[in-house]
Parts: sequence; C-alpha cells; structure tokens
Amino acid sequence: MHKYDILVYNESHAERQAARGWSFDPIDGIAGPAGLFPLSHGGRAVRGGRRPCGSFRRDKCAAGSRARLCRAIASRDDMIDPKARRLLERWIYILVKVESDFIVPYTMAMRDRIASRGAYGEEFMPFLDRFMDTLQEKRWKPGSYYPGGWYRANASAGREPEKAGITPRALARYYQEEFRIEADGVWRVGEKQVEGGVQAFFLEHLEFDGDLGRYRVRYWLDSYYETRYIHHASPPYRVRQVTSDGGQARLLLNDGRTEPLRPDSLRLDGAERLYCAVKAQGLPAVFENNARWQLLQQVEDREGRWVLCTEQGEIGLRLDDPPEFPGGIAPPDC
Repeated sequence: MHKYDILVYNESHAERQAARGWSFDPIDGIAGPAGLFPLSHGGRAVRGGRRPCGSFRRDKCAAGSRARLCRAIASRDDMIDPKARRLLERWIYILVKVESDFIVPYTMAMRDRIASRGAYGEEFMPFLDRFMDTLQEKRWKPGSYYPGGWYRANASAGREPEKAGITPRALARYYQEEFRIEADGVWRVGEKQVEGGVQAFFLEHLEFDGDLGRYRVRYWLDSYYETRYIHHASPPYRVRQVTSDGGQARLLLNDGRTEPLRPDSLRLDGAERLYCAVKAQGLPAVFENNARWQLLQQVEDREGRWVLCTEQGEIGLRLDDPPEFPGGIAPPDC
C-alpha cells in the first residue's frame, strides 16, 4: 500500500475520492460491508478486519479510471446503487415492511430480500422502482416513507397502485418526519426536541447500520420492529465525563454506560473537537466541553508528538491522523 492509501466500500465515498484526484485500483472477487476506512500513515491495518473492494492511490486519475471504478462497484450486490445513494444523501429513507421487519431497498441484496418474501406480489417491485424514481424530485422532504402500506391501501380500495399518482399529499399518512441529531447534540423529531426519558430510550435502542453507513433506532413494538433512521450532523454518542479507575481513564457516555478510553482512537478535527471510538463497532463519540477539558489536561506535546500522561506512564497519541470511525464523524454534507 502507498503511504496515503484508503480503502473503499461504497459508491458515494468512492466517487468523492475520485473527484478529489485519487485513482482507483479495484480488487476483484472481494466483498465487504459499506463504509469508508482511511488507512493511517504507513498503511496500518483497517479496524475490525474489514475487507475492501479496492483502494485509491493519491495521484492524478488516469483516463477511464472513474469508469473502471463504477464497473467494479456495480457488480456488488451489497453496494448502494446511484439512485438510492442520491436519496440517502438527501436523508430520504424508504422502508418496506416485510413480516416483522423494515427493509430499506437501497441495494440489490435488500431488494432481493423483499422480492423473495413474496409479501406484496410480483407487481410491487416495478411499483417500487417508480416510487424511488419519483422521490428523486427535489420537492420531497427528508424523512421516512413507507410505500408498502400505501401500495396495500390502494389495492384494498380497488385502485391500481402501479398507476396511482405519487405525491406528498397522497403519502401524508405514510410519511414520518425526519429524526435528526443537530451539530450541538440536540435530538429532534421534526421540530420537536427529544430529551429526558425518551432520548434515553432511543439511545438504548440505537444501532449503526453498516450497509447504509447510517444510525437507526430500532425496537420491538407489539408485532414488529419499529425502525427510524437518523440524520446525524454530530455523532449520537457523546462523552460527558472522564474518570480514573486504577489509573486507567474511563468514559461516561450519554447513554449512561461507562467504558475504558481507547487512547489510540483519540482524534482532533479542524475545529479542535475531540473524538474517540466507543462500543464494539468502534463508533465515534464526541467529547462534551467538560469531558474534553478533563482529558486534555493530561495531554502534552513532546516536540510535536502528542502523549497522554497516566499513572502507568506516557501513551503516544495520533490526534492529527485522519479519523478511522465506521461511517465517519458525520457525513460530508452535514
């Protein structure tokens, strides 16, 4: 690997890197989940053993490089197709209820799951294509749309769903307002702020969907899993306090849980916000001001090398390295 190689798992990230002048080397026959994982300087291994479909090299893109990239990606069943990617980047989620779960039909594998269950009949998939085409128009708001329910309602009323007009007014009952986490960490559903016990409940049921590179709240409700995808302008997890346990730093998170600090995951962004990896997936958490101050009191600059001073000695840090968190700190359009 070259010094600044990165590994690529989905089309959106790949296209952004191509636009920045990186050339792509596809790796044939290798599958892996979605997400962009930059390699640290010197080609350090990617967290979690994730496997790439290819890598970018920092030089000028040769003629045809972008076409090679798209061909390499298009053959992957778990890749998000361009039409779905445009919806995802506008924070529009289409959820199709199949049995007790909701499926987002943004990859071929997800669409095959819907078709194979036979819950809607063979006419549903062409209808779903038309539905996704219609939502490409700019008039559609961010949030969650449920075409399966609308399809069945039309069929029950004797109307042909494949011919029905798809408009925001017609879908008003099959739409849920955007679930958003603001840059300052405030949670909202539509314009309503979420806090207290409700926010604690959502945090308890928070998941990271590696296929889409998005967070969701998912919990059992009567006979199915209620699923709400999130528009996050900041990581959902926040570090509220730093304590010491036997000389080891421990983090109190906003979900009420504690866990040991992983010093190698600490990163500072351009605005000097401090982040670290938490949970089993190594997801990003941002330090609130008090916690940031508590930790940075123990950080010193040793002639350009950052170290964390502990009772056991000094631990080297990589504060200025690129972030390596699944899904990134927040998608670039936030």
